[in-house]
Amino acid sequence: MFGSGAYNPRGKTLSDAINRNQHVLLQKDIEQYLEKIPQSIATYWEGASIWENSSSEKGFVLAFREEKERGLELSIDLARSYNQGAIYQFSMIDTPGSWFFPEQFNIGGVALNGFMSVKKGCSLVEFNT
Repeated sequence: MFGSGAYNPRGKTLSDAINRNQHVLLQKDIEQYLEKIPQSIATYWEGASIWENSSSEKGFVLAFREEKERGLELSIDLARSYNQGAIYQFSMIDTPGSWFFPEQFNIGGVALNGFMSVKKGCSLVEFNT
């Protein structure tokens, strides 16, 4: 699973109206891409990033049951298209009978041009842009 958004590109604070418009455009791009893929393989839902200071930004989580590399590539392409600094990658710990609870996720990030601070316990995977 991969999380990203379209708010405040590269940390530049934009108006709420512009951020909401970018969010809607990102959703349309995701829907257009995923309409070619069976829902049993890939889906998405709305999410948000929330920080210690209680600020937040809306975004989306893309979930790929199969073809995870394709999901990573799509997530990176969308993040670049919306000039975002990072995407988040989530993976469930393989525990029998486990459900999707926050404590059962390994959370890491993929940096675009190294623009991401990583908190303790997160892993970072860098790549060339």
